[in-house]
Amino acid sequence: MPGFRRHMDMETAARAVSLLQEGQSQRSVAMQLGVSRRAIRNVWERFQETGSVARRPGSGRVRATTAQEDRYLRLTARRERTLTARTLQTRLRQSTGTRVSDQTIRNRLHEDGQRSRVRAIRLKLTRAHRAAHLRYGPMKPEINK
Repeated sequence: MPGFRRHMDMETAARAVSLLQEGQSQRSVAMQLGVSRRAIRNVWERFQETGSVARRPGSGRVRATTAQEDRYLRLTARRERTLTARTLQTRLRQSTGTRVSDQTIRNRLHEDGQRSRVRAIRLKLTRAHRAAHLRYGPMKPEINK
């Protein structure tokens, strides 16, 4: 869903609070800003409780890697597509000192849409193979008449 926003940004929330303080109704503020009345109500209640429009910290585990480390992992994996998660884990530890599991590395790459790859194993063609191919050309299927 491309147009879906999960949270109101700080500027919009601050603007909503200033409009409410000027005496406008929550309904008119919601229509002006193009958000739901419930969103305006939540921002107003948060402002009255805390004196700020900033969101409260959410629950849940803190991420083991920062946004900058995630970017480093994504770029390194794109530059060298055959690196394993273990190798990326070692490089991250050497460059930033951050210790994470190789599964965390896989999760970060998966968030970016990158998947694991295995190098294709193919037989090496010798000069004789190439010469024979040029001599006879690709095999064409015979058509029964």
